Amino acid sequence: MDHVKRIILYQIIIMLMFAGAWFVLEFEVVASLLIGSGINTGGTGVLAAGIFSQKDTTKPEILLQRFYIAELLKIFLILGAFSLAFLFFEQINPIALFGSYFVSQFFPTALASLQGDIV
Repeated sequence: MDHVKRIILYQIIIMLMFAGAWFVLEFEVVASLLIGSGINTGGTGVLAAGIFSQKDTTKPEILLQRFYIAELLKIFLILGAFSLAFLFFEQINPIALFGSYFVSQFFPTALASLQGDIV
C-alpha cells in the first residue's frame, strides 16, 4: 500500500507543479492542466481505495474481483469527469487537459518503479 500512496503523492506533486504554471501560462491552459491531472489523481485514488479498502487482501480471487470493480468505477469516473469538463468549461484546452492526464499517469509510476517501489 505504501507504493500506492507514493504514486498518489507524486501525482499530487505534479498537479502542484502544473498549478505553478499559473504565473507563466494563460488561465485556460493552467485550469486545463489542473483538471486533467486532478482527474487522473482522483481516478488513481478510487482504484487504490477499491482494491485496498478492506483488510482481506491476501486471497487472489478477492483481489482480482476488487480490481475489476475498482477499475470499472475508475473508468466511469474519468469518462464522467472529462465529459463534465467539456460541458462546463468553454475555454478548455484539450491538449493541456489530456496531456496533463497522461503526464500525471505515466511519470509518477515510472518514478516509483525506478525507486524500486513497483516490481
